[in-house]
Amino acid sequence: GSVSKIKVILVAAKKDLIEHTIKLLEDSGLVPAVIDIDSFAVANAFGANFDFEKDNAYILADIGSRLTNINIISRDISYLTRDIEIAGDAITRYLSDKLNMPFDEAEKLKCEPDNKEAIIREATERALEGLFNEIRLSLDYYESHFEKPIEAIFLSGGTSLVKDIDKIFKDSLGIETKIWSPIKSVKVSKALLGKGLAEFASQFAVSIGLALRASI
Repeated sequence: GSVSKIKVILVAAKKDLIEHTIKLLEDSGLVPAVIDIDSFAVANAFGANFDFEKDNAYILADIGSRLTNINIISRDISYLTRDIEIAGDAITRYLSDKLNMPFDEAEKLKCEPDNKEAIIREATERALEGLFNEIRLSLDYYESHFEKPIEAIFLSGGTSLVKDIDKIFKDSLGIETKIWSPIKSVKVSKALLGKGLAEFASQFAVSIGLALRASI
């Protein structure tokens, strides 16, 4: 008879790292309700806000300061997830070296480019070249094992707020790229929205995904 197969993802984390994180929360007067993996939390937030089309697959790239987490998903299945140690700080370091300015000043310029959009774009393109190469490797692996088309890349994380980063991703990888909001279908108080949450919501994909998991 035929043999059925299932695909599994094995996740491991050091016990002392988990215990350290829990202690930090408890020392802050918080009681942890759920422990999850960043990529799964982002996928959870994405699934709560967007409907998957047919059997298309999507790349979720959550770009922080030190790490970029990528997750290739289709419906509720994760086909590949990995962390890449190239993210927003690489852009800041490029600016700092190029313009001979302190790191904190370069960070401020990255967030508020004023009339220096051209150098910000150059820094983003150059600093993230390694990230694009790593994503291409992941795509090659995915395409060699599965037959679902990649429909789009969805960006989140603090570095997704860098000007034109979605266009740079599209130009570099040749895939439609969008910045998405994890609060698109989540009820949020008007007070929070009035403080600019909607504008910066993309950087909260992990936390919102965790909160949604804990509320299930």
